[in-house]
Amino acid sequence: MPIKYFLVTDGADVIAEHPSQQKLRSVLLDKVIPKLERTNHKRVLTNDDNNIYVKYSGRYYYFCIATQEIKQRVSWSLIDEVENETLKNNLDKNLLKEKVKFYNNPDNDKIQRLQNEIDKVRDVMVENVDKILANQVVMDGLIETTEELAQQGEEFQRGGKKLKWSMRKRLIIIILIAIIIFAIIIAIIVIVLISVFAGKGSSNNNSTKSV
Repeated sequence: MPIKYFLVTDGADVIAEHPSQQKLRSVLLDKVIPKLERTNHKRVLTNDDNNIYVKYSGRYYYFCIATQEIKQRVSWSLIDEVENETLKNNLDKNLLKEKVKFYNNPDNDKIQRLQNEIDKVRDVMVENVDKILANQVVMDGLIETTEELAQQGEEFQRGGKKLKWSMRKRLIIIILIAIIIFAIIIAIIVIVLISVFAGKGSSNNNSTKSV
């Protein structure tokens, strides 16, 4: 648990303690308190992985030993609340036990709970931003692909026009060649016919002269 030990004392007598630890209590009463000034103050002492929160107010010492992972404001809030109960003469070991248990429950830390909610909202926002960025990347890819397809379409259209014109030129050339060939054939036929008729005319003339 984050808060391991709590002691309220006037320097000689124990007002309240939780949990009961005679050895630790003796160290605080016999060795630590004599070294502390008897003026209102508060400080944090470090021992291994623990923090020792010390407050002297009026006539009482308040010791709170907690792990370093716990927020300092939590320990100081516990000390302030225990001090209020002490000054009202309401504090006993059972009430102190309840206070320590309450502050050891992270769900009772309103600031931490709010921070957790903020962290959750932040995580959701970061996730949504990541999704938006991912969608943007996809959209950019689609736009780029569309532009490439459009460019390819334009190139295909230009290529189609060139191919169409090339086919037309080839067809025109074929038609011209066919016309030329047809004209040559007609010319040959005409020449042959002329030659044939000319030959027949000569034969008839020769026959007439012989008679």
